[in-house]
Amino acid sequence: MLNNTTNHKKIHIILLIFSLVFIFYKIHFKSSVGILGDELNSILVYSTNIYTLFLKNFPGNVTFFHSIGWIGSKVLGYDLINFRTITFLLFAGTVYVFYLQFRSINFLYILILLSLSSYLILYAGFYLGYIFSSLLFVLIFYFILKNDDNTKSKIIFFLLFLQLYNHLVNLYLCLPILLYLFICNKRHFRNNLKYFIVYFCVPLSVFYMLSIILTGLSLAKLSNYSLITAFDYLNNNFLDIFFSGSNRIFFYEAYADAKNFSITILFKNIFFFDKIFLFTIAILIVFLLVNIKTKKIPKKIVFIMWIHFLMFFLINKDPAPRIFNGFF
Repeated sequence: MLNNTTNHKKIHIILLIFSLVFIFYKIHFKSSVGILGDELNSILVYSTNIYTLFLKNFPGNVTFFHSIGWIGSKVLGYDLINFRTITFLLFAGTVYVFYLQFRSINFLYILILLSLSSYLILYAGFYLGYIFSSLLFVLIFYFILKNDDNTKSKIIFFLLFLQLYNHLVNLYLCLPILLYLFICNKRHFRNNLKYFIVYFCVPLSVFYMLSIILTGLSLAKLSNYSLITAFDYLNNNFLDIFFSGSNRIFFYEAYADAKNFSITILFKNIFFFDKIFLFTIAILIVFLLVNIKTKKIPKKIVFIMWIHFLMFFLINKDPAPRIFNGFF
């Protein structure tokens, strides 16, 4: 009996690998997609130069994702397929974490079928940061489901730091998870407060301070960016650099000029962007409503998801539909 179970697992893994290889072939060889402008920006600006890696002059710099690309470029060169393969491997990692959580090959096949018919699979073939965000969120929820004894909170806080530094838009889901760690884990409040400071606040502050300074310096448009010149200018104009860098990162025009949130406009935009996403969100809401009576979904997941939806009203900005590639 044990041998049969082991053999079934091996067959499942082989089938899963075969499916992923087929998807990779379909994305990169069967149907060739030209390079996107955002990909060019990701590669040429942020993934090939250590000096621009921590710039946050545009929201598209997903620093830790681009760090992987930067390392890859040093080892493998600047081939587009190499950069796009990084994204696909992250997608494969996301699928594997789902498998670890649910231990159901049928669930994985459903996931892959959904992916094939949605923009998710398209973005799995581009060198963009959405799939990286998806993987981190999947890992976060994987550890949340195993965090009844609070032993995974350190990891969760650290992953949340990675998410929020990578892209501010992740606040929509990061904040609900942070609230869960404190509100739903009251017994471990003191420990979580310590973890929050050490594994979230400190690294987030350090990295954002670095990015604020670098972004402020880049906006100053100095004629010479040698270390001596940059440090001298920073020493004499620190507050100007700090405020200009902060304004660029946290109040970028794409955020400031976004329309106020409207649920009808949001669903309309998602409908035209990708009907599968709209279907997924609708099913999720139905499950949450049904769960009020059945109570089959873990309370912590229910709490996070309701707060997640509430965040769209609280932030009160109309988000671009493509951000859902990172959430769902």
